[in-house]
Amino acid sequence: MMRMLRSLSGISLLLCMVCMVGSTAAFPSVSKEAAALDPDETSFAFTRSIELCVTRGNGFSADDEAIVRAERIRNWSRWQFGESFAAADPQTSCFVRELLSRLGLLDVGGGYFRVGSLATQRWKKSIIERNGYFQTEQLWAQYRQYKEFLNCTEQDVGNLADGLGQYSELRDSDAIFHAFKESIVDGIDPRIDLFLQLFLLDPVSALAIYKHLGSSIRQPNQSVFEHCENEFYHDKRDIWCAARNYSIPEDGDFSRHMECIFKGLHYFNRGGELDVDEICRDFHQVGIHYLDSNITQVLGSCEVNSGSRALSYYRCLLTSDFLEQFKEALDYREIRSSDHYYALRKSIPVYDRVQVQHKIESVNHVHCTVE
Repeated sequence: MMRMLRSLSGISLLLCMVCMVGSTAAFPSVSKEAAALDPDETSFAFTRSIELCVTRGNGFSADDEAIVRAERIRNWSRWQFGESFAAADPQTSCFVRELLSRLGLLDVGGGYFRVGSLATQRWKKSIIERNGYFQTEQLWAQYRQYKEFLNCTEQDVGNLADGLGQYSELRDSDAIFHAFKESIVDGIDPRIDLFLQLFLLDPVSALAIYKHLGSSIRQPNQSVFEHCENEFYHDKRDIWCAARNYSIPEDGDFSRHMECIFKGLHYFNRGGELDVDEICRDFHQVGIHYLDSNITQVLGSCEVNSGSRALSYYRCLLTSDFLEQFKEALDYREIRSSDHYYALRKSIPVYDRVQVQHKIESVNHVHCTVE
């Protein structure tokens, strides 16, 4: 429970932010590409953005880097960007740019607040020439999906979109940072609270949505594996326990179970495409950096059944010549998937294979031991 509260408070005090641009006249038409993000997705976007940017290129000693790292995480989680974290700071600019991109709100290539979602990975500048505004599908999708839980109005969202509409041609990270800081964090009428609400990053709305969505999404302090197993195998523990030993059961639900796992681990991006880099990253987390080309080759040549894509990829990984390394990588990801803040603690976790194995065995003992 405490870990859940830490996740919600950090994320809520932090992430919302960015969005896009639009009109106050009426709801822009929301395309099928702009699916609303749930609090688990926005939490992941926020924490992964910090992981990728917080210590990149600092050049400090180990002790100084740890101090600066902790300060950055603390300030970013509070949306505090003082003089010591100006736009010229490459880590802060990296964080803002990465986060806006992961939320599907920014055209990284073209420098525009994004029109669509990550669904097709198409970053486009879509302007309604007659009215001269950017469409804001993702922003309005969030509002439409969760408005009954939010303390804001359609007019508030429209004003927010109009405020962002003045920005374009954001060709570098500093320009993106300035646009974000000036329009959302600072200014006469800061809109950070509205952003936090829309992206379910304040404690009140986040908890409400977690409760509302219940078992349909991963809950705080719950691993992706536990969430998916509860959804498909809560009454078939014998099948699930056998599958935990890296076997593939002859069960009709296992394909859907693996789709849930791959989506939850972000092995599939929001467009449903396989993200090989994300899979390789899990190998890197356990110190295995030499298999990227092998992993890419195996997955690229995998015979994929369109109706069970995740299971097809999983089967190919299980029959690869790096099976033991895959098991090691996936075991560690299972443990880490219960806490988006796992890598952002004051003391950076150090991978320990024996410790991870003990945790996996503990899960198996609790759920798979026959009395």
